[in-house]
Amino acid sequence: MAQRILQAALAAVLISAAFGCSTAAAGRYHVYSCRTPDGEAAPADGWSGTKTGTYTYIKDTCGEPDGALVAALGDQPVRMANTDSAKWEFSAPAGATLAAATLWRAGDADGGAALNAAYQFWFAAPTESKVIDQCVSGLACSGEGSLASPLAPENRIVVPPERLGSHLYAVASCGGQAEFECRAGKGDPTTTQLPFTSTPQT
Repeated sequence: MAQRILQAALAAVLISAAFGCSTAAAGRYHVYSCRTPDGEAAPADGWSGTKTGTYTYIKDTCGEPDGALVAALGDQPVRMANTDSAKWEFSAPAGATLAAATLWRAGDADGGAALNAAYQFWFAAPTESKVIDQCVSGLACSGEGSLASPLAPENRIVVPPERLGSHLYAVASCGGQAEFECRAGKGDPTTTQLPFTSTPQT
């Protein structure tokens, strides 16, 4: 049942990642989340998911073939702007910061836009408000990347050096002005997924 709902999502995010972390005492090391460079499954250590609203989903399928961290808004007659959202957040271990981060992401916002409200997904670092990549249906974006091929070149995003810190965010939501509504779902097959991989700077 949950898989069918995710396939009918209105806005969502897929994550697979590798990071380069540095600490004062231990130097630099690689962290691969969800996928390794050769496409094998990896744990999603450091990631935590939260959601608000009805029929809003976060799901970790990293152990499955072509799996990912998924954030999705499913079909619902009423979805309020700035209320309904699904989010994955990466937190580096205590005392560590990201020396480099490369993300692989794919998703869509085909649910469309209404007056002052639209389906959207975005990625941010080092705080949730510092957007590095986004897709907003009200701004002529219906999707980004390839959901069928998580590590495809068009899915790749490099986090700018000035945005590196200890956190990364991937969010799918109905956004806009408070008290306005996104369009009702109509079985639109919209899913946003994040495959992340990162390598340390040399």
